[in-house]
Amino acid sequence: MYSICRCVVFNANTKKAIWDNWRRNAGHSKWQNIKHIKALKDSQKSAVFTKMSRLIRVAVQEGKSSDPEHNVQLAQVVERARKNNMPVASIENAIKAAQNSKVASKPGLIELKGPAGSLMLVSVLTDNLAKTRTELLTIIKKTRATASDGGGRMFEHKGVFEVTPPAGVGFDVAEEHAIEVGAEEVHQLDGDVLQFICAAEQFYSVKKGLQTRLYDIRYAEQEYIPKSQVTLSDDILDELSSVYLKLEQHPDVVRIYDNIA
Repeated sequence: MYSICRCVVFNANTKKAIWDNWRRNAGHSKWQNIKHIKALKDSQKSAVFTKMSRLIRVAVQEGKSSDPEHNVQLAQVVERARKNNMPVASIENAIKAAQNSKVASKPGLIELKGPAGSLMLVSVLTDNLAKTRTELLTIIKKTRATASDGGGRMFEHKGVFEVTPPAGVGFDVAEEHAIEVGAEEVHQLDGDVLQFICAAEQFYSVKKGLQTRLYDIRYAEQEYIPKSQVTLSDDILDELSSVYLKLEQHPDVVRIYDNIA
């Protein structure tokens, strides 16, 4: 069963260290603590909204339509923005701005090599891939992560769905449905949640097929899945958590995938 990395995950020790640092810097005042924590959350929210706006711009440009009803890619991004609690007004403003934008940002992939055989595939959205790559390499300069010329060959581009089947549909029937809609695999997750995996090119047709068969789609994204995984020590995981945090703060970074078990 594949292990999907959708976002940066910190272990408990790293989370505690981050918050302990914020508390120390905030001083002894409870109000100061609240202000610092709020500032951190606001900063994170702003970064997410900025990235959503950039994804909306690309979807409008590539789909050649600002109407989600006629642009499937845009509809997917808008759905994702809503799940990230982006206000409707902000989404609408981003779509309007995309219509008038002359900046042609494009998606790109930058692979980085970490210690102990770990790999990070950084998905970016930029109008200058070479410049973004240089900036990311500068960010990780003092870490053990380095540039890789793998070109993402150790990852597969797949469509990933997490769904709840309709009443009366068991795993055996779900396997039949997977074949019918064009999915490559189906896995049982927690409870009655199922995971369907398909080729990236079949993403929208599989989604439509699942909806037609009344599956409740809880998550639907195109992911980069590692072909093999590595198990790392806690010390290396802590080190890579710091690298992740630095990379995530770059405005061009959309998502980071890895091959860590």
